[in-house]
Amino acid sequence: MTLSLKARSFNVDLIRVVAALMVVYMHTVYNFSIRVDFFATKLWWLLEPLTALSKTCVLLFFMLSGYLVIGKKRSIRENWLKTKQRILIPLLFFGALNIVYAAYLYHFTSANTPAFWQGQLIRITNYPSSPLWFLIVLAYLYLLNPVWHILFTNQQTKTIAVYITKLFFTLSIALMFIAFPSGKVGTIFNFFTSWVGFACFYLYGGLVANRWVSFANQKINTVLMSTGMLLTFVGDVATGWADTHQGSFVWADYTGNFLSLPVIILAVGLFNYLISADYKVIKASGQKLMAWLAGLSLGVYLVHTYIVSILTDLISFNFDQISMNVYLYLVVNFCLVLGSSMIVTLVIKSTPYLRKIIGE
Repeated sequence: MTLSLKARSFNVDLIRVVAALMVVYMHTVYNFSIRVDFFATKLWWLLEPLTALSKTCVLLFFMLSGYLVIGKKRSIRENWLKTKQRILIPLLFFGALNIVYAAYLYHFTSANTPAFWQGQLIRITNYPSSPLWFLIVLAYLYLLNPVWHILFTNQQTKTIAVYITKLFFTLSIALMFIAFPSGKVGTIFNFFTSWVGFACFYLYGGLVANRWVSFANQKINTVLMSTGMLLTFVGDVATGWADTHQGSFVWADYTGNFLSLPVIILAVGLFNYLISADYKVIKASGQKLMAWLAGLSLGVYLVHTYIVSILTDLISFNFDQISMNVYLYLVVNFCLVLGSSMIVTLVIKSTPYLRKIIGE
């Protein structure tokens, strides 16, 4: 069901659209820009600000989810039904699709068939390397909504809610500070623990919704964004330089991680800025367009990596396999993935039973 413009928030729709665009950017342009032969080129310097911003994409989704969901009064049964609809059905469908696609690309023999299935189990439990990890984290956070609701709907529990959120933020930052100097030995997160590292963003969204934290000072938000951007830029340059010169240091690719301190600072500042900005000058037509695009955001998030895989694995639309100007390739690749993902999402949304696989 589509909400009327009066019932919608342009700020919320804008964050959804921005985050979805950043996700597509990450899996098209960003994946290309981290190549060693691309570092320090003119295009690399030009794209680095967008690259830094794109690393906030999933964190924006988490904060927005908490902003929209934590304060809603639902029974345990209602929360379970909503979790099943929004999270579990898409997770199961696309999880099965991942296995089917992997099997299609796999060269089965009588000897390696057990290894394939064992690999799929390991991949699932160790943290799937696909957009599904976002749904896994969100599933745990949604299932705990009855607990979050108790903390976030009573002024008397405000202190506890703020404390828990700060505690999770401290844990997330500390995990990454420990992980890199230790050489990232072992698995930091798996299927069962991944939600712990990202719970702080979900809870922070709840604090913002309740106005239990200061977030509307745009000067402070601008400072946060600028600081996060600068630190991310420095980290990316250091990592690129080390990779190019075949060097290594313990903090290599630290700023490539969602839970690095610079990315967290940038994400919080950006979320605060977008959620509190005044968009009264936006005309009704612009609001309708943004609302329509926002309605496609989750579908685009879920299907875009399959478009990327089809283009690279099946069609061989890869920069190393075609003759195309690098500037043109990046633009075409981004537009192809985004446009195709939007079309597929529209088809799914227009088909009653298929809508369930994107949480509708």
